[in-house]
Amino acid sequence: MSENIIQLTNQSLENGQSEYRLKKKLMLLNLILIVIFHLLSQYSINYLVHA
Repeated sequence: MSENIIQLTNQSLENGQSEYRLKKKLMLLNLILIVIFHLLSQYSINYLVHA
């Protein structure tokens, strides 16, 4: 019985870690997208101002 509990605990820990890594990747992707959009908007504003 205790072996099953240990296996379940390890499995849930692994799931938690992979979920955490996925969330970190998504946050990083969001950050990159925000930076890209920010740079694009700055660039297009400058372009419109100087056009």
